[in-house]
Amino acid sequence: MRYELGPESAYSGVDDSVARARTLHLAEGILIGLRRCTPEQAIAELVSAGRDAGLSTYALARGLVAAAGGLDPMASDPAARVAEHRWGTLLPPPGRHPAAAGSTTVPTSIV
Repeated sequence: MRYELGPESAYSGVDDSVARARTLHLAEGILIGLRRCTPEQAIAELVSAGRDAGLSTYALARGLVAAAGGLDPMASDPAARVAEHRWGTLLPPPGRHPAAAGSTTVPTSIV
């Protein structure tokens, strides 16, 4: 069974399919950066990890984006906990993440 977690209204004013595509592309880019892999390998890993966890690819992508953004996986949705468990050793610790340190430059989109 696949679960879609979290509110879809997080991207108010943006078409749901566009928001989903942005999240998937961002998660793909995170994995490319972490694993130094191809886009195809990154997507395959997201699909496989989602299947293993019983989550949709989109839900796991959203969880990976949250975990990579320095959010505490215990305070965020279950998909972020799955992402933290799967890729946590590759992510910066929450206290060392630029967003957690008060950085004012936070990317908001993919170019």
